[in-house]
Formats: sequence, structure tokens, C-alpha cells
Amino acid sequence: MGPGYESMKINYTVDTNGHKYFVGKHDVYLYNGNLSSTAYIYYRIDSLNGNLLNYNNQNHSECLSDSLNSSRGDSAYCCYNWYRYDTSSYYIFNQNFQAKLFTWSNYFEAGGFRKYAKGIGRVRERNQAVMYFTELALKGCLINGVLYGDTSLVGIIQISSEVPQSFFLSQNYPNPFNPSTKIRFALPKSSFAKLVVYDMLGREIETIVNEQLNAGTYEADWDADKFSSGVYFYQLSIFNEQLSIEYQEMKKMVLIK
Repeated sequence: MGPGYESMKINYTVDTNGHKYFVGKHDVYLYNGNLSSTAYIYYRIDSLNGNLLNYNNQNHSECLSDSLNSSRGDSAYCCYNWYRYDTSSYYIFNQNFQAKLFTWSNYFEAGGFRKYAKGIGRVRERNQAVMYFTELALKGCLINGVLYGDTSLVGIIQISSEVPQSFFLSQNYPNPFNPSTKIRFALPKSSFAKLVVYDMLGREIETIVNEQLNAGTYEADWDADKFSSGVYFYQLSIFNEQLSIEYQEMKKMVLIK
């Protein structure tokens, strides 16, 4: 099926099971932008041992979700997931950091990993399921007044370097949206890509992407805060070396304020 999308937002806190939990709304989207599932997850941090735990309010039990107090070779089984820990190194910001690798897998053909660099925090993450996967990597951060990497906000990021089989433009998500939305597209080879937004009259109102990109899957953000509610169109154009259009596709999106 290819990549999918995940989002998590902490909505509120609750006091239950003798602890205070952060309640996060976890949405999973398929590659076509359709919402696949939604769950509310209760998280708490045990500051004594460095564990991140989630709470199942149906059977009133806690599961280990992550741990920074693990040693090489440690493992745990909880909530159908196998958790294993290992030590490694990670090269980021032009230097090597000591790192911890936290991997998980279960019986439903799902799995993934999280990697933490000492003094930095989470630097890489991958979640794999049958119908989707997501992969994240830290590009920059500001810690104790020290700037690492690139912290500038950009309109487009490469979310996977795996080479897709063909050009592809996904439906934006969320849709309808207010005021921002994400648009994902795939390039099977290095190409010059242009992603443009049009209004109902066919007027070009904003260019989101206009550059040479390597093969891979990308995600672009469009902030429509300065535009009024209505129907808009976005078009992806791919040009070959002779600057002729090799691929072009347009989709509709709805802004509701």
C-alpha cells in the first residue's frame, strides 16, 4: 500500500489509576488520505525509572511504551508487542552520539523502532504496519541555548528515500481543512517538481514547490490562513530534462473557516 500518515495531539489530562495521564488523540491515515482509525491513548512518565507507560482504561492495566532506563539486551512483552533494547551510535549534526535503540514488533505484521542520542533525545523513528508506514528523522533542535542542525520551517520535507514505482499525487489531508493541510507526492526518479494552488477561477494563487528533487516521497504544507473559505485545486507538474511535462495531476481540496 505504501506510506501512510499518523498524527498525535495531546488533548487533556485525566487523573485515574492513582496517576495523572496525558490523553492523546491518535489518528492513522492511509496513503490516499482517508482516515483509517482513531484512538485515545493515555500516557504517563514514571520519573523514577524513566519509563513511558500507557494505560488501558478498559482492562485497567498499564503497558510499557518506551524506556530510557534500559540496558543492552533488555526486553519486555506487553500489549501484544515485543520490546527490545540495544545500544549503538548515531551520526547527526556532524558528530557521533551514543545512542539507544528501542525496537518493537507484534503478531500483526507490525513493528518499528525509536532511536535516542545522548544529550539530544529522539532522533529517528519508524512505524510499520500492514497498510502504512511512517518514518521521522530529526533535522534540527535548540537545547539549552545551543542550536543543532536546521531549525528553519520549510514548506516541504522528504519523508522517505525509498524509490517508488511511479509518480503519485495523494489527496491532501485533512480535507476539508482549516487553515493548513498537507500534500504528499512521490517521485520515482530525480525530477524538477512544481506544486501550485489554484482558485475556483483557475488563477494561480500560490506556488508551494518549485525545485529539483531526488527520488523519494515528499510532504508539503500549505497554510491557507490568508485565503477565504472555498474550493481550491492543487496541481503537481513534473518536468524532464528538456523542460517538457512528463507527469501532471490535479486534485480538489476544500477550505472551511
